[in-house]
Amino acid sequence: MDKFFKEVPRERMVAGYRRTIRGIRADRIRCVLIARDADECIVDDVRRLCEEKKVPYRFVCTKREMGDRLRLEVPCAVCSEAIDTAKF
Repeated sequence: MDKFFKEVPRERMVAGYRRTIRGIRADRIRCVLIARDADECIVDDVRRLCEEKKVPYRFVCTKREMGDRLRLEVPCAVCSEAIDTAKF
């Protein structure tokens, strides 16, 4: 996870469940990080869609830690890397 936050440019980081889902459906996401303590329904949705679209995903730290690393004021269950800086 440290590698993700050090190497991925800030403008390509996508924080949040809805934005990540929209990006995966639009084939604009390179990889997905899921917090270990994310709600089961979120995990199931993201995993299913990632497997369907063949997007690699992995489980990492807690929601609080991910939010902190993304410099958010709230916890974050899912984040991803966009292929480019397009908005979705």
